[in-house]
Amino acid sequence: MVVNDNAFIRDERVVLRFIASKLAPTGLRAALCE
Repeated sequence: MVVNDNAFIRDERVVLRFIASKLAPTGLRAALCE
């Protein structure tokens, strides 16, 4: 279960980074700062 949860979190981060980079490259830095 723990491995699956970690994998899900990793996938979520990748997706968020991908979306942020596509929509607003500068927005990625703001998200990381938060």
